[in-house]
Amino acid sequence: MIRFPLGRVVATPGALAALEKAEQLPAALLDRHVNGDWGEVPDADKRENELAVEQGLRILSAYTTSAGDKLWILTEADRSATILMLPEELRLSRFMVYCVSHYKEAPRMASVRFTDVQDRPTEFLDFTSLTLDEFQQLVPPFEAAFQAHMAAWRLDGKPRTARQFSVYKNCPLPTPEDRLFFLLTYLKTYSLQVVQGRLFGMGQSKANQWIHVLLPVLLAALRTLGDAPARSLTALAQRLGVSEADAATVVTPLAEEPPPVVVPAVVPASPLLPTTGPNGASSAPKTLLNRRSVIAARKRTIPSKMSYS
Repeated sequence: MIRFPLGRVVATPGALAALEKAEQLPAALLDRHVNGDWGEVPDADKRENELAVEQGLRILSAYTTSAGDKLWILTEADRSATILMLPEELRLSRFMVYCVSHYKEAPRMASVRFTDVQDRPTEFLDFTSLTLDEFQQLVPPFEAAFQAHMAAWRLDGKPRTARQFSVYKNCPLPTPEDRLFFLLTYLKTYSLQVVQGRLFGMGQSKANQWIHVLLPVLLAALRTLGDAPARSLTALAQRLGVSEADAATVVTPLAEEPPPVVVPAVVPASPLLPTTGPNGASSAPKTLLNRRSVIAARKRTIPSKMSYS
């Protein structure tokens, strides 16, 4: 039973890192907190929490993640915000609560869903290059490949070690149809990732993660159906059930690029600036420091001050 409102829920960087390390969702701890399971706080603090629920005071719970990190959950007295933090981040949490209390929520980002276009066949074809029937045939093997991929890997590309994949509440691509529609639209339009993210209600970084996860998933699904692109003439011949010679007739060779035309550089008749260079032996006198004297005239010698005695 929910005993009090949480308000806006925020988390410090340390709390997010601890939850990611433990591969735990914050929802599980928040559910315990809001239902009166105060976790590992002392008995005196538990009694204070019970009083705080009745009188509208600050509520604090303490938990330990599966990785062994301590985590606090603090709900403000006015129930405007709840923050997840590490014990040593108490000062940072006060600043974050202040920011939350002065934060104005931005308008929700618009997004396109499969259900928005499934009743408009022409528009759906423009988005994906597939008819609705062709799309529905691709959904089951695509979702099977997606679940197999997510059983071994996380969305951020790291190996999965503990918690199984599940669609979270605010996931921008909650259904198999939405995930396939997202990827086919990207492959058809090949838009910038920031534009693709805007179209489907997510940021550029999240769109990048989804694209890199779903591309190999689609390839695996096409291989299951036997429709993966052929990468050689032999594979194409096997796909078509014909000889390689017959398969070669349906292949359009790439046009060879013409050789580059070398245009000789135009050499000016005379240089723009006069240049000088050595012309034979230099006529300047040479001073040799390792000699006892330097010849300064034809008949008279002057001892060198830099010579060695």
